[in-house]
Amino acid sequence: MILVHVQTPPWCGWIDLSCYTLRRTCPLSSWEKSPVFWRTSFSCILKGEVVIGMFSYYGGLLWVDFINTERLEQGQVEDLIPEFPLFERWLQEAGVDDLPEPAGVDGRQALQKAAGLRRQLRKMAEELTDPAVVPGDWAAFLNGELAAVKGHWQIHEGKAVFVPDGGWLERALWPVLQSAMLFWTEGDRARLKACSNHACIKYYYDTSKNGTRRWCRMETCGNRAKARRHYSKRKGASQDE
Repeated sequence: MILVHVQTPPWCGWIDLSCYTLRRTCPLSSWEKSPVFWRTSFSCILKGEVVIGMFSYYGGLLWVDFINTERLEQGQVEDLIPEFPLFERWLQEAGVDDLPEPAGVDGRQALQKAAGLRRQLRKMAEELTDPAVVPGDWAAFLNGELAAVKGHWQIHEGKAVFVPDGGWLERALWPVLQSAMLFWTEGDRARLKACSNHACIKYYYDTSKNGTRRWCRMETCGNRAKARRHYSKRKGASQDE
């Protein structure tokens, strides 16, 4: 039995999660880790969303999870990784944990570089999911980013793996860039979708059988939409009486 403490008000107490198998998978590659036992605590967001650690990972692809480190809060875009330690923690919880110690890393410059890549990837997602927009040449953008990564190939656990030769930041961002590259070359771009909640700016890669997923999270945006529809129906019924 696995007991995981949930950082919520005291009435939540301890929750038994022994019936869960936590998986971190990428639909476009063969690797997976299962089960994953997180030493970091689980946090419970009061909006009804349970996340691993501080962040949520429901985008389906690592690069999508990366652009989802921004959210809309009271009409304002909020950065969930505004400080270098939070960026480190996001990487660790996302499974990018094979990194050296960031000794000598300029945290501010690292965040600026990461934010720049996130901004471009978000713009790519926006254009690919907006039928009224003709997408730009994102293959050229990805090629430019890939060309800037210096590294070497090696065999790891029977598979060829590209290892960046750069510093901490290059190694940290490489899995994100690789995820975007695999999406572009092997993924179904029609399955990249924006959450149907207009008050949400998150994206996801739809892996449902029929491609009918509408929400970044049913437990949050989906339930809110249901609640609004239910309220509208009740309000309309009361007015008809």
